[in-house]
Amino acid sequence: MNYLWLLSTIFTWVFTLFRGALTPTIALSVLFLIVIIKHWKIIKCNAFDLIIFSSFLLVLFISTILNINEVKLTHLSALIMVSLLFYVMPLWYMRLTQTTVFEISKICASIALFYAFLLIFEFSAQNFFGVSIRESMPIFFQDLPDSKFLGNFYRARGFSSEPGHAAFSLTVLALLGWGYRSNCGGKMARIIWLLCIFLGILVTASPVPFVLVVLSVVLSILVITLVTKKKKNLKKIPIVIAVVLLFIVTDQLILGSENYLENQLIGKLSSYSMQDRLSRLDSFSNFLNGNSLFFGLSPGASPNASYNGQITQLSIYPLILMEVGLVGFSFMCLFIVGRFVEVFRMNNSKYMFTALTAIFYVVINGLIISNYYYPAFWLPFLYAGVLSQESSYKNMRII
Repeated sequence: MNYLWLLSTIFTWVFTLFRGALTPTIALSVLFLIVIIKHWKIIKCNAFDLIIFSSFLLVLFISTILNINEVKLTHLSALIMVSLLFYVMPLWYMRLTQTTVFEISKICASIALFYAFLLIFEFSAQNFFGVSIRESMPIFFQDLPDSKFLGNFYRARGFSSEPGHAAFSLTVLALLGWGYRSNCGGKMARIIWLLCIFLGILVTASPVPFVLVVLSVVLSILVITLVTKKKKNLKKIPIVIAVVLLFIVTDQLILGSENYLENQLIGKLSSYSMQDRLSRLDSFSNFLNGNSLFFGLSPGASPNASYNGQITQLSIYPLILMEVGLVGFSFMCLFIVGRFVEVFRMNNSKYMFTALTAIFYVVINGLIISNYYYPAFWLPFLYAGVLSQESSYKNMRII
């Protein structure tokens, strides 16, 4: 059941209904709920999480009442249900089944490899043989237009609506899967696995993972060094820098003036996409100057702060702040901080680096995406939750 749930997280567009509103992950989470209800007497709730979620729901209720005419039910439902379906339900189920982070990491490693192969196959079939496997996928509504890079190369997007979303899901799964791969298997198997993941991300032509993974790794190393007081961890930073330099040199030698770095990474900073994201912050400035700072404009009403009432935020943080206010935003930050604290408390765990890097990745990604309703966004927090509970497991599984 855990394998199916984790596998379902990559289906954010394909095999979904109502433009991704009803996904396989949601269906499986409902099945988790049925099992949880059956065993509810033996479930031990995390008091901190209970307080955070209860308080956030209260803020949602207040924000809705204060701006009842502005509320959009789809956004209100998403804010209420997403954390329950993608974090609370699977976490409680995994506690019932006494699932370990080793098991989660092993599953994530295999799913990441599968998804990387699929993306590579999709890219190769479309660009070298003119065969679109996208057309044969079960998409029950009008698909988005194709996206291209380096001239006419089709960008693979797997089971997602956009290439960047596919890259996000693959990267999160790979980061969590690294906990297994770094501790199990031979060196050659590890290198082949990393190469497949790298190529899988590369064919999406999304520049974000290449920048944020490096940043997340360096931050994790620095934090672990501060927590464990072991300066030997700093020796890993030159290795990270060497890998980055190797990529830059190889990219320049093979592609020359049409290199990936200049066109996809640096070029993205001056692209329309980046300018569009920055321009949307104008509505955020209008919100800060308004009178709804504490409880927000209400779920779904953030576009009302823009000059034409139609511009939405493409970053999670201003989006949440505008819709549930400073109070609701504070509870979201407390939840994230709580997951970091859980990981810090496990400073002797060999999975600490994996958990920290994945959490840093999704947290930093929140600056440029607003897709909190994607299951992959919640996976690192779920991983941290399971990691913190392992020590309390008994010898026999409950289910």
